[in-house]
Amino acid sequence: MSNLGFGFDPYTNDYKLVRFNMTSADIPIGNIDEKVEIYDLSIDSWREVDVESPIESGFHCWYDSYASWNGYFCWYAYHPRGGGSVITAFSMSDEVFEQLPVPEVCLLDHHNENDLFVLNNSLAMVFYPKWWSNPFDFPPEEFMLEKSFEIWVMNEEDVEVSWTKKFTIGPLHGLDWALGFRQNGEFLLESGYGQMMSYNLYTPERKEYQVHDQLQEFVLLWQILS
Repeated sequence: MSNLGFGFDPYTNDYKLVRFNMTSADIPIGNIDEKVEIYDLSIDSWREVDVESPIESGFHCWYDSYASWNGYFCWYAYHPRGGGSVITAFSMSDEVFEQLPVPEVCLLDHHNENDLFVLNNSLAMVFYPKWWSNPFDFPPEEFMLEKSFEIWVMNEEDVEVSWTKKFTIGPLHGLDWALGFRQNGEFLLESGYGQMMSYNLYTPERKEYQVHDQLQEFVLLWQILS
């Protein structure tokens, strides 16, 4: 079981890849070997570092909620035995793991997505329901659901880290996943049918894109089957 993070170290002016994993040669799992390794782009080699990984603390880093931010690589992490949720942040300069708090809304509702992104150079989390439209139901346009997206931004001015809900987008019809933010303030979203839309956080402008003509393929298949 392995996690990877890629980021930039501003002090050494070097890109690094961090990998921490847990391995076992026994089946069922018996003795566990845990290690943290760093790849330095400048010297093109791996090296092992003696630091405590999130695995040793009992946290699992979510495989699809992460962001490279301000010299850190961050994962949304949870403790499967009731230890709550945190953001695990690896410092590319100090080469240690740190824990940052998550917004309180993450602790209150465990049935939602909590996706990490970067918005205006700040760490951000998008919070929205996990359910999504089913592209295998026909006709597909009848199964596009509505959901709202809350955007929380981390505040760094205080001694203690805090979060503020900056935006609530929606409800939007047929858009299932958050993809991230562009530098011009556009919020990118995608549906299970291959549609993508950008929503400008500061103006009412919306744009629709067809990143893959998946919807048309499903409609054609439905027509053939019927």
